[in-house]
Amino acid sequence: MNMKFSALLLSSGLISGLLQAPLMAADPPHAVIQATLPSPFLPQPNLPTSITAPTDIPLQPDQAIVDHLLQKGILTLEPDRQFHPQAPITRAEYAQWLFKASGLLVPFVSEYAYFRDVPTDHPAYHAIEALRMRRVIHDRKAGDGNFHPDDPIKRSQAGVMLSRTFSEAWLKLSEAEVNTVLTQYSWHSKDLNTVPLEYRADLAKSIYAGFLIPVHHIGDQKPDLLHGDAGHYLSMDLAASLTRLDAARMIYQRALLAEQEQPGNTWQVPRWPDGLEIVISPTTAISVQQLSVGQSLYFATVSSFTIAAPHVDVPRGTRLHGKVVEIEKSGATIHAQVALDRALLPSGDTYNLNAETSLLFKPDKNQQTAIVPGENIHIITQPISAP
Repeated sequence: MNMKFSALLLSSGLISGLLQAPLMAADPPHAVIQATLPSPFLPQPNLPTSITAPTDIPLQPDQAIVDHLLQKGILTLEPDRQFHPQAPITRAEYAQWLFKASGLLVPFVSEYAYFRDVPTDHPAYHAIEALRMRRVIHDRKAGDGNFHPDDPIKRSQAGVMLSRTFSEAWLKLSEAEVNTVLTQYSWHSKDLNTVPLEYRADLAKSIYAGFLIPVHHIGDQKPDLLHGDAGHYLSMDLAASLTRLDAARMIYQRALLAEQEQPGNTWQVPRWPDGLEIVISPTTAISVQQLSVGQSLYFATVSSFTIAAPHVDVPRGTRLHGKVVEIEKSGATIHAQVALDRALLPSGDTYNLNAETSLLFKPDKNQQTAIVPGENIHIITQPISAP
């Protein structure tokens, strides 16, 4: 396990959460309940006067969690200003909460939506696209092409997504440890079989770290019990829908870890060094008639190259984000000054950079009205000023 993250998990009570967190008392029979977070882990809510706390959360520890996330702007209430803790959370809303809690950067916005059912004007588009670019989410069904934003998210899917917001090195489990974690509270093979093999390691990390904790069933019958007594047992319920309260508990822990790990900057972005000579080309045609100051433009690297320190293999097709900072007309020519500030590798890794280029247009007599993909542009990175 990564030692830095191990210390964070231990200090936050996350690793021990599966075994030490007290269980809430159940009111009616056949209740489904979950473990609460240890009390030292809870914030002291201090909501702005503009935010009204919901009144439909029965337990104070959960109320404190929701109030904290409201204060941070991570989650929102339903139109009736209530939280509806036992209602299923949709895939789109969970993506929005996770995006904010993880501190991810707003991604490059393409004019073409990746998922057919998440257009660029969808309220969750930026969150879903940011998570997709970091390989946190994927097509739910092979070849489907849709994200299904309004469907309830399964508990297993939520655990996998949360785990993938960290770097691969944040928590390492052996194959044997993964199997042990997944079978500890998932005795039914049909439950675990709902999780594809390639996602089980990420799911195990979420369970081991205490993000996804078992559900305590009371009054239910389970004839083939291997863990617990008849009518009283724990299960991960991997195929069940995640409730809004369960999601808030998970998101709260993720947000707190992000704050502890990197105070003031929850997703620190590494920088490319200055002096890099890079050849890029626009990803779509840049028309002089459509240019405006402040407009975002997107480019791709023409060839692959390697950065020595920090060591980064930059493949061909790495995307660069730029913004038009100035447009100047001189006689029959128009110069558009573009500042490039970010690079996104196909792996999903994001880097800051500093470079400028000037795009030349000659609209008179249609000599040069657009710059199209395939036209090479040479840039040299410059030092990045300290914030």
